[in-house]
Amino acid sequence: PGSQTIAIAQQVKRLIIDCPRNWSRNVLLWNLAADKNNDPHTDNGGCPICQGALTLEGDQVTRNLAYYVIAHASKLVPPGSVRIASTAPYDTTINITSDEERREVKRATVVQHSNVLPNVAFKTPDGKIVLIVANDSWISGGGRIQHKGQSANFRLPPGAVGTFVWPAE
Repeated sequence: PGSQTIAIAQQVKRLIIDCPRNWSRNVLLWNLAADKNNDPHTDNGGCPICQGALTLEGDQVTRNLAYYVIAHASKLVPPGSVRIASTAPYDTTINITSDEERREVKRATVVQHSNVLPNVAFKTPDGKIVLIVANDSWISGGGRIQHKGQSANFRLPPGAVGTFVWPAE
């Protein structure tokens, strides 16, 4: 509101990334539309100050933070999509390779992915992969997307969210 950009990364991380990573099958926000006083709302243990995704005042509609958070995923992750594996911050990967001089000797290398931005990946019913990445830090960040032998680098400014889509096959 009042800006060409909105820092949505914290909310996208908390709702769109963390919830599916914890095996939630949906994300639900209260509520879709509210008036300028954030009514209707619950005042008995729910969310007494939650803002709707839209604020309605007469015939004027204002899009709020929740609108952009939900819109980011709902446009590209349709019903029937399933979450698929993607590297999360602090995941550990173990690579096993042959020794360069003695092929019968195997070496294990442990890689800690501490610099990976928060992300979640989905496979859509029409066979696409959707990767949503949030840069929830105060500095520019980026990474490399790798899939089936191909890769692409990306950068995101602080507070930004990126959505990447490509064919699964």
